[in-house]
Amino acid sequence: MSGLPENEARRGWMGLLARAPAERLAALMPDLPAHDLLRRPEI
Repeated sequence: MSGLPENEARRGWMGLLARAPAERLAALMPDLPAHDLLRRPEI
């Protein structure tokens, strides 16, 4: 993994989203298209 600032920022946001409760994300983004969760995040 590169230490470029944009990669670090992306990794931080992806980690935040992975740890967020699914119900909270659905409430914050109600216009997302229908989707299936493939697996639980690796935390």
